[in-house]
Amino acid sequence: MDRRDFLTAGKAKKAATVKPASFGASPSRTLSGINPYTGPWTTNEVIHLLKRTMFGATKADVDFFKSMTMDQAVAAILNVPAAQLTPPPPLKNYANSVNPADPDNAIPAGQTWVNTNTNDGGVNGARVLSFKTGGWVNWLTRTGIYWRS
Repeated sequence: MDRRDFLTAGKAKKAATVKPASFGASPSRTLSGINPYTGPWTTNEVIHLLKRTMFGATKADVDFFKSMTMDQAVAAILNVPAAQLTPPPPLKNYANSVNPADPDNAIPAGQTWVNTNTNDGGVNGARVLSFKTGGWVNWLTRTGIYWRS
């Protein structure tokens, strides 16, 4: 909420002026008036970028991006290869159901469970945990140099 709008709620507002956009600019740059960064590209700036785009950048990551220009580094982070777009399926890393008739019991440890239904609520809870610890969340936090959201 904008505090100024709230405090001046009863007053008449000025009409907003719209400026025409200039379409001669590069399509990869914004037209909002934000100037591209032109400062130094040192280790501090590399660390600054990686802290905002990665989960725990290593020294090897910093050295990798330090060898590039800033534009190359941003492109390397944002342009994810197609093979990296799909997470691996979560795997069974939990105990079998106490119900011997449950279809989940037929899944061997270390295999995916995504195409098998279960009737056991305890197994569903274990599946959620396996999804978080060994599946999608694990994949997101160990992305390498690519940025996925």
